Parts: sequence; structure tokens; C-alpha cells
Amino acid sequence: MTKVTACIASSQVNFVFVLKTPEHRNEAEYLHRLSEITRDTIATEKFGKPFAQLSTDQQSVAAARTISQLKENRYDPASRTLRLSPGEVAAYHTELGEWSDYFTRKDTAPGLPANYIHDPTELKSLTSYFA
Repeated sequence: MTKVTACIASSQVNFVFVLKTPEHRNEAEYLHRLSEITRDTIATEKFGKPFAQLSTDQQSVAAARTISQLKENRYDPASRTLRLSPGEVAAYHTELGEWSDYFTRKDTAPGLPANYIHDPTELKSLTSYFA
């Protein structure tokens, strides 16, 4: 079992994964980026600028909201719907491009040839799987 820690300012959000396949490492990377992008989304919504440009007090507020937002269960079993937060939506769109680059560009995915996955539908499905 591997513990993946996503640091958010002075606070931390801990995720625990059993890394059985390389895809699980990708899921851990997705979660790390999710926390960073969600934190920036919250900082921009609340304070009008990215997290890195906030004061220490403002960073503490954004970090606390990020932790709260990422822990919130927004799944509605009656409708079988998972509502995504604005940060999660932003992360998905950002990471779609990042994972597309990872699997299509030369020398970005160790051991994989360039354009290993090049179909946009497959790349979208894979990013959704990581999410």
C-alpha cells in the first residue's frame, strides 16, 4: 500500500492507494494535480488571483476550502449522479490536455512510443477513468 500526500499550503490531504499497475500511479498523479487545480480555482474565485499570489492568511483559507471540497461526497445515489465542484471540472479539462500530451508526445511516457494513445475519445475516456 502506498500513501500519496497532496500538500495544500500548510495543510495536507492524504490519499491511500494500492499501486497494482502503472495506471494506479497515474491516478495518484491525477489526484495530486486535482488538489493543485482545485486550490487555484478556489483562490481565484474567492480572492481573484492564483493561490501562489495570495497572502499566507488567504492561502490558509483557500487550502481549508480545498480540503473541505475534496472530502465532500456529492454523489446522489437516487439519481446515480456525481456532481463535480468547479475545481474538479477545471482539473478535468486541464488534465485532459496534460494526459493527452503524456500519451502522444515523444519521450513523455517512459517506455511508451510516441502517439501510444492518439484517439481523442480514448484519451478522454482514460482521463475520466483517472478522475
